[in-house]
Amino acid sequence: MNYLANDGWVAFQTFNIILYNQEAVTGSL
Repeated sequence: MNYLANDGWVAFQTFNIILYNQEAVTGSL
């Protein structure tokens, strides 16, 4: 994995985590 691909993967995973956390918060209200 080169650095560009790795950065994209990290950004993708971070985005998924943010979306998951938002869903968890709104789902618990």
